[in-house]
Amino acid sequence: MFKAAQSRHKARRDAETTLPRPDATARDWLRRAVARLDPDHPWVTAP
Repeated sequence: MFKAAQSRHKARRDAETTLPRPDATARDWLRRAVARLDPDHPWVTAP
């Protein structure tokens, strides 16, 4: 959640590297958790 709140280049790069790794259930949980804080966040709207 800490990284989701940041829009720095390093945070975006870390997300691009890390987000594909968890299984679909974990990605869905993360997407819903971030959406509670920021429904328009790129992690929520990403495929």
